[in-house]
Amino acid sequence: MSPTKSYPPRRLKDQEVARVVSAARRLGYPIGTLVEMMVLTAAPPRATRFMRWADIDRDQALWQPRPQQGEEVLETPVPLVASALKLLDGVPGKDHAYVFSGPSGKACADNARKRGVIAKTAGLESFELGDIWHTMQSEIRHPEKRETLENWAGLIQSLIAPPRQPETDVPLTVEKPKAQTSSD
Repeated sequence: MSPTKSYPPRRLKDQEVARVVSAARRLGYPIGTLVEMMVLTAAPPRATRFMRWADIDRDQALWQPRPQQGEEVLETPVPLVASALKLLDGVPGKDHAYVFSGPSGKACADNARKRGVIAKTAGLESFELGDIWHTMQSEIRHPEKRETLENWAGLIQSLIAPPRQPETDVPLTVEKPKAQTSSD
């Protein structure tokens, strides 16, 4: 796999998205956190890369992306679900204009090498930021976008860390029924 080769966007399966998010979490800020934010917002890659702190309304839990060259204009604000707000709370460098920025304060670049690391860690042949956008656009077709994004975030989290199942080797104590006494 060559990290500089670009592939057309494709729709990822739910398990693949979960593996991408897990790999992105290991990679961390900025590109890993950016990938996870794309999953949680269903926003286009460039809009997410150029997300600005000034465009986030935490009180309303909304983000109004600015139009980016070559991408659709998002006319309505993007709901920020609880997972997205928590992710924003952990972002360093809140003194820069861009949420996903390097030490210089410039917006995060779409780094092919780091996408290659995510692909390899997630067990995929390739990974493009457009894959997340393409996948999310096929998933988010519900008029109640906030609820849909909450459900999506819950699904992905459950695939990353499934709920703990009770252990089967723990002996169960069964209470024997008490003998009934007759009063005849």
